[in-house]
Amino acid sequence: MGNEPEWKVEKQPRWLVAAIKKTISSLHGGYEEAAEWLDVTKDALFNRLRTGGDQIFPIGWALVLQRA
Repeated sequence: MGNEPEWKVEKQPRWLVAAIKKTISSLHGGYEEAAEWLDVTKDALFNRLRTGGDQIFPIGWALVLQRA
């Protein structure tokens, strides 16, 4: 458990998280609308956008939100 790889931090670059958050905040309904578009909960979105989290935000989700 104490031997986690260093690259874990780079799974999801900060610039990508910032861009996704900006896209979500530009939606009229914000996180509520994004969750509806992706058919997930708001918590699922927040979990995937946390700093140091172990989940990543799927690129397909980001593409869907760009078209929303």
